[in-house]
Amino acid sequence: VETDAASAVIDAAKTALIDAIAGTDRGFKRDRAQTDRVKQCVSALAAVAPPPAPLETADWTLLWTDAPDITSLSGGPLGPTLGRIGQEISTAEGTIVNVIEWAPASWLPGDFGDDRVDQRVVTTFVEDPPGRVKLSIKGAGVRPRRVLGRDLPGTPFDFSGLLTLPFGEFDVLYNDGDLRVVKTGQNYYSVNARKDSETAALGGY
Repeated sequence: VETDAASAVIDAAKTALIDAIAGTDRGFKRDRAQTDRVKQCVSALAAVAPPPAPLETADWTLLWTDAPDITSLSGGPLGPTLGRIGQEISTAEGTIVNVIEWAPASWLPGDFGDDRVDQRVVTTFVEDPPGRVKLSIKGAGVRPRRVLGRDLPGTPFDFSGLLTLPFGEFDVLYNDGDLRVVKTGQNYYSVNARKDSETAALGGY
């Protein structure tokens, strides 16, 4: 059970991390000093965090990462615009879906500007012990969310293969249900906020 003093220390470390990632556009705009500062704040938060609880079903939004497979994403000067990046965790299905939202290029006229399509990578996960997560790729898919100015509610088009292949792992360094910080097996970091939370709003998503 956390004491008031311990909670205050954790809250201060969490606030320092959120302040450190401000203005970095999820890690796409950062210099070496900013990256070092974020990592220092991650280490400080992990040092005072309680042991992680098992993952719960939730949708998460990326606030910051230094993983090059994410920070290298770009539609190019004439291509689509990168939107929200997130994860959908389902403990019932045992899946973590990585979601990348794309919007039309900003120069397109008409009603195209509000269109949204999600690119999805479906993985299964095993968590043992709590906080240590191993992934296997299961499939991929797309989900049109808005086309020609009209919302398209419904299930995504996910395609799963007959086999699963190892897809990496991560350790949960901190998770209070609002903010989640992980370290990948390649020693990269990701900071995520629960979707639609006040913390996610700080990142503009």
